[in-house]
Amino acid sequence: MGRCGGGRMNRAIAAANKNQRLAADPRHSVFVTANAGSGKTKVLVDRIARLLLEGSKPSAFLCITYTKAAAAEMQRRLFERLGGWCVASDEKLAADLKELGVEAADLGRARALFAQALETPGGLKIQTIHAFCERLLARFPLEAGVPPGFDIADEARAAALLAQARADTALGEDAPVDAFRRFAARLSGEALDRLLDRLAQQRADFHRFVANRDVVLVVEPQIKNRHGARRTAEQFCRHFLAQHDWVSLRKAAGVLASGSSSDQDAAERLRAVLDCIEAEPANALPKCFAFAFTNGGKGDPYKRYVTANLQKAHPWLEPLLRDFADDCLEARETLNAIERAEDAIAALQLALMLDRTYQAAKNRTGALDFDDLIEHAHALLRRSDAAPWVLYKLDGGIDHILIDEGQDTSPTQWDLIAPLQDEFFSGLGARPRPRTMFAVGDPKQSIYAFQGADPRRFLSEAQALSKRAHRAKQGFIAPVLETSFRSAPEVLRAVDAVFADRELVAAPPGKHDEIRHLAAREQEGGVVEVWPLAMRPVAPPAVPWDAPMDVETGASVHAQLAKSIAARVKDMIAAREAVWEKGALRPMRAGDVLALVRTRGAMFRELIKAFKRAELPVAGADRMVLRDELAVEDCLALLRVALDPADDLALACVLKGPWCNLDDDDADIFPLAYGRKYETLHARLMANAEQKYAFARAFVSDLAARAGADPFAFLSWALETPHEGGATGWERVFARLGYEARDPLEELLQRALHLAPQEAPTLQRFLYDIEVDAGQVKRELEAETGAVRVMTVHGAKGLEAPVVILPDCTAEANDKPEEGLIFDDEEGPYISFRKGDDDRKCAAARAAHAARMLGEHWRLLYVAMTRARDRLIVCGAQFGNSARGEADESWRLAVEEALRKLGASPCETPYGEGLHLGAPLHAEAGEKETLTHAPLPAWAKTPASRAARLEVAAPSRIAHVEASLFSPRGDGQKRFRRGRLIHGLLQRLPEIAPERRDEAARAWLARQGAEENEIEAYAREALTVIGDERFAAAFGPHSRAEAPIVGQAAGKAVRGVVDRLAIEANRVLVLDFKTDRPAPAHAEKAPRAYVLQLALYRDVLRKIFPSKDVASALLWTEAPVLMPLPDALLDAALAEFQRS
Repeated sequence: MGRCGGGRMNRAIAAANKNQRLAADPRHSVFVTANAGSGKTKVLVDRIARLLLEGSKPSAFLCITYTKAAAAEMQRRLFERLGGWCVASDEKLAADLKELGVEAADLGRARALFAQALETPGGLKIQTIHAFCERLLARFPLEAGVPPGFDIADEARAAALLAQARADTALGEDAPVDAFRRFAARLSGEALDRLLDRLAQQRADFHRFVANRDVVLVVEPQIKNRHGARRTAEQFCRHFLAQHDWVSLRKAAGVLASGSSSDQDAAERLRAVLDCIEAEPANALPKCFAFAFTNGGKGDPYKRYVTANLQKAHPWLEPLLRDFADDCLEARETLNAIERAEDAIAALQLALMLDRTYQAAKNRTGALDFDDLIEHAHALLRRSDAAPWVLYKLDGGIDHILIDEGQDTSPTQWDLIAPLQDEFFSGLGARPRPRTMFAVGDPKQSIYAFQGADPRRFLSEAQALSKRAHRAKQGFIAPVLETSFRSAPEVLRAVDAVFADRELVAAPPGKHDEIRHLAAREQEGGVVEVWPLAMRPVAPPAVPWDAPMDVETGASVHAQLAKSIAARVKDMIAAREAVWEKGALRPMRAGDVLALVRTRGAMFRELIKAFKRAELPVAGADRMVLRDELAVEDCLALLRVALDPADDLALACVLKGPWCNLDDDDADIFPLAYGRKYETLHARLMANAEQKYAFARAFVSDLAARAGADPFAFLSWALETPHEGGATGWERVFARLGYEARDPLEELLQRALHLAPQEAPTLQRFLYDIEVDAGQVKRELEAETGAVRVMTVHGAKGLEAPVVILPDCTAEANDKPEEGLIFDDEEGPYISFRKGDDDRKCAAARAAHAARMLGEHWRLLYVAMTRARDRLIVCGAQFGNSARGEADESWRLAVEEALRKLGASPCETPYGEGLHLGAPLHAEAGEKETLTHAPLPAWAKTPASRAARLEVAAPSRIAHVEASLFSPRGDGQKRFRRGRLIHGLLQRLPEIAPERRDEAARAWLARQGAEENEIEAYAREALTVIGDERFAAAFGPHSRAEAPIVGQAAGKAVRGVVDRLAIEANRVLVLDFKTDRPAPAHAEKAPRAYVLQLALYRDVLRKIFPSKDVASALLWTEAPVLMPLPDALLDAALAEFQRS
């Protein structure tokens, strides 16, 4: 079916082509507003291609994307475009360029662009904002005040550092104890932890808020003035109590006690006030409020304080109590203001202390996190003394800035980019072509408020760019891309109807208020379907007392809805309902389905279970906590058993796990465990001669034998080895847990491979690191892999699928401030844990926050609906306890109302009559499509003939030096740093002319961030060693640094790098530097690990150089001492290694 049939479709595509060409025009700065699916990435690629064709250098671009995946995709598309031009015929290339908007192009120049882009030093600068900041800081570390050669703390490492910072904040000598006590008195332990986590997440906002006001001493009075707090809570309490006639109120209590039961209740409340004033006047105000207001002092004022009969007898009583209640109402408002001000100040103190201790933790390890990258880069370009020079250096290399997904760019990131474009609009320059700014985004898709994104800032940047360009008399255009190439027309009609009268962005009226989509796929029909509400089932009868605690009844509304969705998907596939692919219909597959939820709650978990139980392939969760994944837990159990075979629980997990597969509790585990008394499960297993335990006995013995291995070698052995000639660990895990176990295990292997340099590479340390890491790991579910994908709407941003299901559509807008914290960039923090405790300022901040989150609530629905290409199913489970079953701002309700307005037809659903817009299509009858995996041929599992499995012995990891040397704190840290720097000098200085070594050593140490006294000491130590005549051979012209050695020794493959290797006429000298400790008295006292390392190297080198003597020595730099190792000592170490 042609894509250009129909007049309206012609108009839609014509409008898209026109606006895309405008956006790609290199003569103008451009700010593009683009609907979902309108080709934003294509426009960016088109513009870069046009700029290259116009003569701009590939190195002159700075293209900022939101994610690494987006950067990779953009670069892939650009190289695909340029590569295609290289091999296209003249006619095809000319047509492509004409379609791009280039007339009379130089075809030869177009063909050369691919090679030009490939050969650009550093590659094309298509990168995330964090990658740009990292490159900027690495280029100007001293100007930015960051350590040269800094490390980037990923999420896991940052979380570990932050956990340490929290402990330091609580236990430090200057800890804000009063602030801790203030919140600890009102919050549970878990709630306090969550508040601290929230403060830690927004520590950068607190830091910027204070930095913009110079000193904290100014900020705290400003917060008090904001709330009108002139006194402390204690001072106000004393002031309030001093104002009242307590004698009259005591008399009133006596009169009330003589009245009816209601009067007597009032008397009891009033006496509680009077008693508290006498006993604990500091706590009297809550008692006053409890007298005056319902709900224990938290509700509204009582309508009457005295019954009619008692008032008739004592006319003075009601006015007295009413006046007191009115004073209490005013006092409650004033006290709330004071409490909210003091809460905000306490939160500020905690957040700033967390920021300081976290910064100190990062400084100790020379690491920067992602917030640091932005902050330091911003300071470098805005506030540092070197800013003009840095901008001058950058200005010479950047002619064009392009920003993708501008609606997700935070205000701080916009501020970072601003200085880079200042020179673009400063008037005429020496460049022959205009320098341009380009941004593309969609305020309707701004859904990352929790990361600081604000659609209003995106709109204001468009206005600011327009003004700057016009002031500089440069071209500026702001095209709108309305044509969707992604979604079927029925989906787009539903989207337009849903958002026709809903405000998505709280901003002055503009083009963004008009929600209109044109369909490029006008001739390819789709379906939008909404189901009735899934109501909560009647509670099942109570189960017997001895039923398992974790039995699944499947009776929850979420479980039932998930089951219905899975059945519906299976029926759609069986009925050959069709989706569109490249203009033709094909049968729907499981991989076409994308289920989107708002949060990873009950619906998320039940969906994954339901799809699995329906025997549909599932890609698993899009986020995971590594330590909680079953496959990872099985691997951690292997490590625990290797470290301590007597750990009964860990051993039981290994026996029941995928490797041993003894999963029958009664037949397999009980006979081993029952009646052991003081005998360990390991001893019982090893003593049991039954054949079914034979593999387990051998496997557990192998685990224990590898207790000294490094984590990556251990896990690789466990997963890659065909154990006892059978299946590999991978095959065993997949057979038990499915292929979705691959992602968490591969992440675990990556963690094992990339250990922090200051950590000992031991199983125990690695096990501890994984066990304490509660951070989430993102799984890449971008591609359609043949499995159903279940993920959050936030995680699906940028994705699409033929069939999208929205099963989590009945909840209200999530406008409750997280842990009571609202942060305003201008006014600072607001803290209020209960709406009823708000003062006037907090109430206004809460209302503004609710308005912002309501807009984000609807923008999130827009993103969810526009992920669908052909089919959209909207449903939901009963929410809350209201009779209606869903919130007023329910997504399901909004879609249902929109479909009614569009005249949708009734349809059958699992929950009765629903509505659908459009009719399902079916693929033509034919062979049933099945996704099959071809089995591996037999040869792939058979070891090659005459081949033996090599166990590689990395000498530096075979035996471990005591872990104290690797301690990241105290003396261990200093030794590690000192050793690293001196080692670096010994590696580099021998290659430099002797007269320049001193200057070079000092310059290199300064670049590494060494202090002046360290520079003097380390340079002297290294130069003394290199200049010593005793070591001349080691540093002479026949020597080399960091020499790799690969070969066989003691029956194992050896692979390692030696610090210094000298090859002379009759001798080979192997030298290992030791910079971390004083030299022992003689060679026999040298650590065994060092001796064994050199023994293995010597054995390999003897085979490589059979006619030369091989001498081994340790060079202790502190003295310095050259310690030759006798052959007898080396032979003994090698023999011991072979025996073990």
